[in-house]
Amino acid sequence: MDPLTKPPRLIFAKLPKTAGTSIVSFFEKELKPSLWIDSSAKPWPSKVQIAASKFLVVCDHQTPRFYKKYPDIWNESLTFTVVRNPYYRVLSAWKYCASTRDLPLLDCLKQHLPKKPIWWKRHFKRFMHDYTHFSTTQSEFIFRGSEPVVDRIVKLEQLEPAIMEVASAFGCPLKKLPTKNRNTRQINRYAFSDEEAAAVRALFKDDFRLLDYSEDPNLR
Repeated sequence: MDPLTKPPRLIFAKLPKTAGTSIVSFFEKELKPSLWIDSSAKPWPSKVQIAASKFLVVCDHQTPRFYKKYPDIWNESLTFTVVRNPYYRVLSAWKYCASTRDLPLLDCLKQHLPKKPIWWKRHFKRFMHDYTHFSTTQSEFIFRGSEPVVDRIVKLEQLEPAIMEVASAFGCPLKKLPTKNRNTRQINRYAFSDEEAAAVRALFKDDFRLLDYSEDPNLR
């Protein structure tokens, strides 16, 4: 994006369990027309429709596909994403996903997900939904090597002021973000065992390194 010109649109690279629903709810009301590109968007909207949008939501796996297919649209837009401390994020996903919420956290971390249930072929979308939310790293969707593909990486822990800065670039009124899907009370009380913390560090090592989060579970 050219820093000297106002971008024609805002693109939000939406990652699982990073307050994306709240952010989308805010910007969809302020920037119209808006479009979603996710796994259910088959076929994708046309390039003409995408170019005419003011707010575009591109979800997880679709992000690298999109910036490779439409580098001109990606590069002329203001692109941003929201990331989250890997310890908090894995706890949120663990309690959210149907295939993990009733199992011990350590078992899920060691297997990345529980062994494929007998229904996984009949309900492939549900299985992939849980895998994306629980097992994938955040950085794999928004980095090429060690370089980010988005203009701004916002940490959930400093969400409000950063999102207000993005909003001001598009003339959106500065107001409090809506709260959606919150389960922070239970997450904040959770104490990782040494073995669980080691498993989180191993599974999400790229996120700790590239997103600059401490590996100490007590510094969340």
